[in-house]
Amino acid sequence: MAETPIKIIFQLGQGQGGQDGSVSAKERRSHAARIGRLGSTQAAGSTMNKNQPSKHTVRYPAPRTQALYRLSVRKPNYASSSGSGSKSNASDSSSSSDEERQLTPPPLVLNGNSDPFAMLPIIITPLVNQCLTFMREALYPSIYYNSFFRRLYGSSHGPINVLQDNTWLPAQTARQDWETAAGSLTSEGQALACIASFLGNMAPLMPEAGRLKIRREALIYTTKSSQLLRRSLDKLPDAGGKSVLLRDPSLITHVFWLFRAAVFSENKSSVAVHGKVLAHSIMRGFDEGLVDHLMIIQAINADCDDATKFMRRTHFDPDWYRTIIQPIWAMAEYILPPIPEAAYVNINPTIEIPEVQEIFINSLRQAAYCEDGMQVPHEAWGPLEQRQLAFAWFVTQSEYTMSKLLQIYFDLRDGNYVPYQTGAQQTPTPGQRLTQMGLALGLLYYVRVLGHETKINGQDIRDSSPEIIRHLRSTMQQMSVIATEDEKQHYREAHAWVYFLGAFEEERKGIPPTSTWFQRRLAEHVNVSREKGWNTSSSWIEYRRIFRTFLYTDWAYPSGFAWFDRIVTMHATPV
Repeated sequence: MAETPIKIIFQLGQGQGGQDGSVSAKERRSHAARIGRLGSTQAAGSTMNKNQPSKHTVRYPAPRTQALYRLSVRKPNYASSSGSGSKSNASDSSSSSDEERQLTPPPLVLNGNSDPFAMLPIIITPLVNQCLTFMREALYPSIYYNSFFRRLYGSSHGPINVLQDNTWLPAQTARQDWETAAGSLTSEGQALACIASFLGNMAPLMPEAGRLKIRREALIYTTKSSQLLRRSLDKLPDAGGKSVLLRDPSLITHVFWLFRAAVFSENKSSVAVHGKVLAHSIMRGFDEGLVDHLMIIQAINADCDDATKFMRRTHFDPDWYRTIIQPIWAMAEYILPPIPEAAYVNINPTIEIPEVQEIFINSLRQAAYCEDGMQVPHEAWGPLEQRQLAFAWFVTQSEYTMSKLLQIYFDLRDGNYVPYQTGAQQTPTPGQRLTQMGLALGLLYYVRVLGHETKINGQDIRDSSPEIIRHLRSTMQQMSVIATEDEKQHYREAHAWVYFLGAFEEERKGIPPTSTWFQRRLAEHVNVSREKGWNTSSSWIEYRRIFRTFLYTDWAYPSGFAWFDRIVTMHATPV
């Protein structure tokens, strides 16, 4: 049976008769009848044809139960969901007839296009359409098409085709993230917050005038979404002390999008409120089987983005996160491709805090999979399920690393000392404490650079380095004043690595030589160490060997090989 051609019928303006339109009234009625019969035929034959590929491919949102690990989250059928109360009423028979429900297709996952048939609960304006296109064609591909994943899994077919690649593992995760976001567009409250969050990602890439307009629109969307959330909460019955968000799990998703919108609009007060509520609800919801691992990973990822950018503790407790992720790590250990232990177990002895030692070892192990000569072939990752599990190991290890390093740094800074290798009863000296603070900050910075860079048009929209480097500089300034001569000698390699990371940041950001701080301190430290006999050489070859006992990769641009010796020579005279 040949397909019935579809005609686009534009609404006639006031005062225009049927004869002035391009299609007569009779043709419009005939066309509407054909479309109605076609919809009925498709609905009746959907069971028979559900496994046959459609000529026009349409993606549908992945069910929330298709998380990577927890595969059966309970899905209560609540009468009201987030934001839906303002759009529908059970008593409104004029808009909810059996015939209309039969002809209504499942929610669509948009491909960045407009919404000509008004199927979504929000109006798809040109700006929203642009935002959806940005999400699909720029943001999600850029999150996963970074140096770390390209070295780990190969280069795919380029960033433009990431979502269409069926073989490259990060592409599958990017597609899953896109489907999760697009699936949230079926609820008005979630849709408004979701769009607002991605407008926050898009705004920094726009000219000044466009940036202000986008941020204003994002604020309008967020405000309305918050009103709809409050309306949904007010409609829920009293559950006798149970957390209000746990009565309807869709509300947790709503709060997540509001939290993400606050993160990327840099609204600190909103981040604090929504972050605290979201963390509490997710931790309780996971215990009750209402939240899956995918939601937790997405929420903690946004939490870490904001926490590292503004240097605060994460709202999610890293020790709780480790507890729920530990089973995934244990399973991954059996299927990860083997690499020589010598590549990651021999860490520098100046790393004294046991928890930091473990994090350094795990970070070295992850980086080793990307090193030249140790990259494993595609087949070594095993079938799809094993590859997904290994991918989850990389992602969750990185998130735990960031949240735990922030906790350790602030504990040390605030005087809440953690146990040391030399004994839990020993109070660290000021120089010892500052050195361990510098190591935690240095690793936090380098992990962000290696695995979380998201560049669009040459701009890293998730760059956390300025604030981390500011704290790192303050720490090293205090250390240079407070540490004794014996401590400076004992921790010389740790201090050299921290100075190197700051110099690396100045080099990659193109800071003029007259404005550098870390590069001058690095040169001074290297030259003084050689003059005092603490180190026998000041060459890059010697220091590269030292840096690799902490964490260093040659593929992180710009490589120290290209600039280390030049910096040391340029500032040969101590400053």
